[in-house]
Amino acid sequence: MTSPGNTRAWTDYLGAFHAERPGITERVLVRAGGPDGDAYDWLAVAVPPG
Repeated sequence: MTSPGNTRAWTDYLGAFHAERPGITERVLVRAGGPDGDAYDWLAVAVPPG
């Protein structure tokens, strides 16, 4: 579980990470989908419902 103090640090880290690496999420999902796969199919299986 994350404490309130850690939540701010995590938010700041993610903001900086994505600011330094524009499009990183899309690039990872494209690679996860493979040459014939759909990254969203992979994501639907990888992320638990809810």
